[in-house]
Amino acid sequence: MTVGGVALKLKVVRSDGASVTFLVALVRGLMAAFSILLLFLGFLWIAWDKDKQGWHDKIAGTTIVHVPKGTSLIFVSHNMEAVRRVCDRGLVMYRGENIFQGTASEAIVAYSNAIRQAAREMEKEIPVEGGLSQRVMTFDAEIEKVVLQDANRNAVNVLHSDAPAIVAIYVYFHKDVYKPIFSMTVRSSDGRLVYDTTTDWMKIQTPNFFAGERCCVEFILNIPLLENEYQLGADVIASDLSHYYDRIERGMSFWVEGFDGAKGLVDLNARVAIKKITANGEVSCINQQ
Repeated sequence: MTVGGVALKLKVVRSDGASVTFLVALVRGLMAAFSILLLFLGFLWIAWDKDKQGWHDKIAGTTIVHVPKGTSLIFVSHNMEAVRRVCDRGLVMYRGENIFQGTASEAIVAYSNAIRQAAREMEKEIPVEGGLSQRVMTFDAEIEKVVLQDANRNAVNVLHSDAPAIVAIYVYFHKDVYKPIFSMTVRSSDGRLVYDTTTDWMKIQTPNFFAGERCCVEFILNIPLLENEYQLGADVIASDLSHYYDRIERGMSFWVEGFDGAKGLVDLNARVAIKKITANGEVSCINQQ
């Protein structure tokens, strides 16, 4: 942080809510120097940029917030990770109404639920850009439920740390969907991200699904987490990443009973099985990795 930043009580934060690493700070500094060499054009850009970011902040994925001691900062954003990072409390305004006030993590859940309900009630146009950041959902596919199972496939809400587990996501397809991306998240009770993965990151080629079909996507993993309460979330995303089909911020909560080897932030090394469910309830595995 610069002397001016300290004096004016300015703070640099990542737009995606993650920590500002040395590499991010280095990229931001180099781009700031480059902007100076170009007659300060990168700084002048702030005047007409809708997010009030210079080139150095655009490239580094950062933004500046003003946080004077003893005062409140009003931070308006559709970027939920940034809200988690910056805010203690949240207020959700939807269609001109205040629908929720509370902790930031609870506000994010309320916002996500409001967007899901709107998607149920109306067909959304696929956006040209920014669909994921704006939480746009078309509901061509709907997440029916998220279930946590133990190694014996019994539904549970308490696990021993490092015990094998299955996160089963049940999805119904209202329309034909081309090679959707499935994802799952594990968050702490205050909304901090502990683990996330997607079939896209895992290089798994998902099949096409047709209107009226159902499937179960199983993320098979161990959970060596600290003793605490956690939340499972799930997404179904368009193959081109333009928008969500459906998104559940909090599918269910569960408790981990810790042990000496538990870790707070880990790669859970998930494997995935995708199974189609027929009308009479029969299950056939179509992809397993």
